[in-house]
Amino acid sequence: MIMSRFALDVKPDSGPAHLLAAELQTAAKHQEAALRLLEEAARTSDPMAPIIRMRHAATLHQIGRTDEAIREVERIGRDYPDSTLPDLELGDLVATQTPFLGSDRLLRPCDRTSTPARAKRLGHLLQPRHRL
Repeated sequence: MIMSRFALDVKPDSGPAHLLAAELQTAAKHQEAALRLLEEAARTSDPMAPIIRMRHAATLHQIGRTDEAIREVERIGRDYPDSTLPDLELGDLVATQTPFLGSDRLLRPCDRTSTPARAKRLGHLLQPRHRL
């Protein structure tokens, strides 16, 4: 933790240093501190900002703030429409809630693009995972 704090002092706009410090805070069960570090890092111009934002959403989900996590992932999807990573993460987040609850949210990313391949990739998320 000392080294990550030192890295942040030397280069405060370093996304990887923030990410490392946040991971260490999360491992120490200090999720609120981790969220603050990730929020700081997401505001930088670091090329890792989208990954940091995804980690922020995952941390929100870990502490039971899944609705906020879903909104964050939806924003990331709008900001990076060519990436399927937010769509996959959104599917995972929605799947942790009641099965098929909010499944229309999974189809919304398809509206951002007319790519049939993307729609097909997202369509598999609506399939049941287990047979009854």
